[in-house]
Amino acid sequence: FLNESGGSSCEACPAGFISDSNGSSSCVPCEGGWSTSGMPGMTACSQCAAGSFSSQGDCLACPPGSFSLLGSARCSLCPLGTFNPSSNATSCYSCSNSTTVQAGAQGSSSCVALTSARLSLSAPRANEETDVLIEFSLHLSLLVGDQLLVSLPEFDGRDGELVMTTETKSSNISFSAEWSNANWLSSNSKMVLTVRSADDMFENDTIKINVSKLNGIRSPMMGVKPCNQNQISRCFTIRAVSHSGITTPNIQFDEFPTFGSFGNSPTMMWAPATGSLLLSWSTFMPLRLDDVFLVHLPCFTADVTTVALQGMSRDLFAGQGMWNASSRTLEVALRGCSDRRGGVCFKRCIDLASTEDLQPCDQDACFKSEETFSIQVLDLSFSPSSCQVQDEVMISIGARAAEQSVLPTPFARICRSCSPQPTLCCKVADLACLRKWSVNGCEVA
Repeated sequence: FLNESGGSSCEACPAGFISDSNGSSSCVPCEGGWSTSGMPGMTACSQCAAGSFSSQGDCLACPPGSFSLLGSARCSLCPLGTFNPSSNATSCYSCSNSTTVQAGAQGSSSCVALTSARLSLSAPRANEETDVLIEFSLHLSLLVGDQLLVSLPEFDGRDGELVMTTETKSSNISFSAEWSNANWLSSNSKMVLTVRSADDMFENDTIKINVSKLNGIRSPMMGVKPCNQNQISRCFTIRAVSHSGITTPNIQFDEFPTFGSFGNSPTMMWAPATGSLLLSWSTFMPLRLDDVFLVHLPCFTADVTTVALQGMSRDLFAGQGMWNASSRTLEVALRGCSDRRGGVCFKRCIDLASTEDLQPCDQDACFKSEETFSIQVLDLSFSPSSCQVQDEVMISIGARAAEQSVLPTPFARICRSCSPQPTLCCKVADLACLRKWSVNGCEVA
């Protein structure tokens, strides 16, 4: 073509453009799905072959996970339930009795028999007997005798048959269920669901399995944390196993409750002679400045709203706590290392004796995921008459802006120093223990 901007000679049309007549002053671009195969100076466009698409004057191969037909301007992702591992594909392979989580799958490993797996608990707190609700979408036909294996790391229960119910949207299917705790053959506790009947089985149906807390299934002592992709064996998963021996890949649960834990650590010791209450606990959860620990002490009273703190961790709570008389709850908030440091977080904030590394740091680095706290609470008085029948000695952590609160955890041990003998009397943390305390002795009959 002859460039009208001042050219004195004809120029070749660039790649992706053509001119099919003499004396042309411009070039015409190829339509989508057509190209000049990357060549300049062409008089006609050629249609891109199936498995390719047009881009910048050339036909390029569709990448894995996609395909195209003859004369395509762009590649199409393999739809749900299909995959493609190679380039230049003109179609995608179909998953057999399964589907894919999203379009554009590149291999058969992306084919799954179950999707949208969700785990719910009626009591989402650590070391608690709970109903377990498992919900998932099924994309294959199950036969009598086929099994679903649900891996629930750190859960605990009684080995044997479970009482459960099945609910579906369309299918007529029922299961029996058995619980198996972790052992030398399996590192995780698991629930085995066996198909008992499958008269009308519809693919893509939603199935709900509800296992009653009467079975004694107990949530993890150390709480439930988000799934760590580097430790996939510790994640909640579900997979199908047919009686013919075919096994589908493990599918991680998309949704499940996460909650922190105090483990079996909360301990309380009351010293009548000095009028002090020693509280200690460990945390198995992320902590931040301004997090508030709530200690419910049903059998104690105070004449003040601000109580003094002593002990190993006093500086972390700025040496004081707040007493809520109506709920009989002690509130202690993490304020940093000590008052003299202005509540600023330091790398060595837990090691109060340290004089090194005193540069300010991100508060997330201030506390480890596992910490131990110990405080001595002054200004409280023991009052058996203030105990209510339904009360428990509990510890929890207040709600955060972006996270749910850690639900209350019962104290593992309640102790008192005996007077006048220098001995300790420890009981399990329940109301019966508290109400047996006398003013001077260990307990009364």
